[in-house]
Amino acid sequence: FHALLAHEDWHVAHRALLALERYGDGDALATAWRLLDHAEPRLREKAAITCLVLWDEGGGKPGVKDPAADVVARLAAEGDPHVRACLKALEARVAKKLRIEKMNEEVRVKDADGLLWTPFLEGMDKGKSVAPGATLKSDARQGGGSAMKLPVARRWTTPILGYGREEVSGTSLQPFANLRNGTVYHTGQDVGACLDGAGFYACAEGIVKLVHSGSDMGTLIVLEHHVAEKEVATLLYMHGGDTVFVKAGDRVEAGHLLGSMGTGYSFENGGHYAHLHFGAYPGPFSMTHNYGYRNVAVGLRDWFDPAVVLPDWIDRTRPPADDPGTVARAARPVAALVREGRYADALRAADTALASSDLDEAARADLERMKASVTGAGASLVERAKAQRAKGFPTAARAMLDAHTASLAGVPGGDEPQKAATAWDADPAFRKDVKAEARFRATLETEGGLVAKKDFAKLKALWEAVLADFGDTSLADRVKAKVAENEPRK
Repeated sequence: FHALLAHEDWHVAHRALLALERYGDGDALATAWRLLDHAEPRLREKAAITCLVLWDEGGGKPGVKDPAADVVARLAAEGDPHVRACLKALEARVAKKLRIEKMNEEVRVKDADGLLWTPFLEGMDKGKSVAPGATLKSDARQGGGSAMKLPVARRWTTPILGYGREEVSGTSLQPFANLRNGTVYHTGQDVGACLDGAGFYACAEGIVKLVHSGSDMGTLIVLEHHVAEKEVATLLYMHGGDTVFVKAGDRVEAGHLLGSMGTGYSFENGGHYAHLHFGAYPGPFSMTHNYGYRNVAVGLRDWFDPAVVLPDWIDRTRPPADDPGTVARAARPVAALVREGRYADALRAADTALASSDLDEAARADLERMKASVTGAGASLVERAKAQRAKGFPTAARAMLDAHTASLAGVPGGDEPQKAATAWDADPAFRKDVKAEARFRATLETEGGLVAKKDFAKLKALWEAVLADFGDTSLADRVKAKVAENEPRK
């Protein structure tokens, strides 16, 4: 495995890092640290996670003079937000401020040669023959607190690095509502195919409500989030490995490293390749509502499709200017200001840097790109808000216009969002949009009781009344979907 860390294919080195983690081989710490320089972000991510796991086993000797200072320097240079999250966790680990939580160990088998292996399990029904005597013992750790007491989530991000573009094609990743065996629906979205040991992350600020292991769900982590005014949602991450970086009750920020995906074809992955089952449901955490499948007869009205809601949540909270990504060394101070939302300061710093005669072309191009992003931020924000309003979310769209007033002060075109907000407030059509959304939410509150009674005819009539009153607003498509969803059924 040590030899494989030098393999030219980053996938091979990725798997070798995971194996050395499983063996607790502290001698791999120095090599993993060097891989933090690799060009592939998914290998940098894995290297950082391996360093986290092996820090104690390696005696804190990663082969650099000052590990803490080295991590700070890497954070300044790192362009991928998920890798930065791993480096922040590593920074806390080096400073002895992060304790790793161990859950049930993944099931292992000792061969005659003394080596430990996670058994290859193609389907849970093969468990007894592959690993006789193996048992799964439930370990559930529940946390208190309510996300409703937190501020409305200010930023949303994706649960894995590379979300939306799968590294391994041709796999049977199940989308939301996938019908299985004609009897059950899949309650979430499968992502991250075959990336054993890759990280998964909190999608927004929230509270860790449950950390559970000891079943074919692997390690399950459930978070509660304050999505909008008077609205919370619960997100679950399933099929994690036996090591996590949070504990029940923790309050975490968007992008916080939660854990890493479990080993493929293990008990913890239900006899499937490694993947993350990513689920979301409206309302607060419920101990009885965190599972991967739902009986067809019950339906999925109390679940979200993550592929639909997450892009909207991300778009509503995305900063006005794009994340700079990886930039040349001379442009890094400006990139840091952009990430902090200090846009006027970033423009001044960029102009000062561009005035230097010894600036290389790469840095100059990065600075000009960041200037263009910042000066176009106001107009870009207005267009994104318009798109959210057109989708039927006028309240969220209006909040987007207000959210960045301070950060855009002093930026050319930075007053455009507030000009748009003033125009919307004076527009009767916008006021009707807001009134329609309030009616939509009130009808949603009624929905639960009628669903419990299976009175879908009455519920459909309620939504038809909303459509009759507000069919000429931006809420029309959302209401039409509810009318169709509530056709009377047996």
